[in-house]
Amino acid sequence: MNRSRLAFALALLAPTLVLGGCSDDPVPKIAPPSDSPAVSGEPSPSDSAPLSAHAAQAAALRSYFASISDAISTGDPSAFLAASSGQCQNCRVLADNLKAAYAKGGHIEGGHWTVNSVKFQRKAPLGMVWNVRLHTSRERWYDSGDKLVKIVRPSSLEVGLALVSQGEDWRVRELRINS
Repeated sequence: MNRSRLAFALALLAPTLVLGGCSDDPVPKIAPPSDSPAVSGEPSPSDSAPLSAHAAQAAALRSYFASISDAISTGDPSAFLAASSGQCQNCRVLADNLKAAYAKGGHIEGGHWTVNSVKFQRKAPLGMVWNVRLHTSRERWYDSGDKLVKIVRPSSLEVGLALVSQGEDWRVRELRINS
C-alpha cells in the first residue's frame, strides 16, 4: 500500500482508530480478509434469500463509495453521510475533513474511489461485516488561492465496513482501513 495514501487515510480515521472504533468493546469489529468469494452485486437465479440480501448490501457499498468520490470532488458529504448511520464516527471524520478542505474556497481535484471487490465476512452484533478493496486516484488539494497544499498518491486500499439495516436501506455503521 502506498505510504502517503495510508498516512492520509489513517489521519482521516485516527481519532476513532485510537479510541477503538464505535464501541467500548476491545474485540476488533472488522474481520481480517478471508477467502470468501467476492459478491458481484447481481443475484443469480439460484440465489437464496441471504445471498439476495448480500447482493443488496454489495450494491449499497458500491453506491456508498461512489458518493464518497462525489464528496471529494464537490466538498458536499451529505450523500455519503445519508448512507451512514449516526454511529459511524469515521464517516463523520471523513466528512469533516472534506468540508474543511473546501472551506473558504479550497478544493480537491481527482480522488475518484473505484470499488474493485466486495467480500462478505460475517454477521456480527455490530452488523453485517464486509471487506471492500478500492483503488483511489491521485488527489490534489488546493487552498482558496489555488495554491497546491498536498498531493495524495493513487493507491489500493482494503476497507472494513459494518452495515446495518434501516428500514429497506443499508447504512454504514462502521468504516475502517484494514492494515
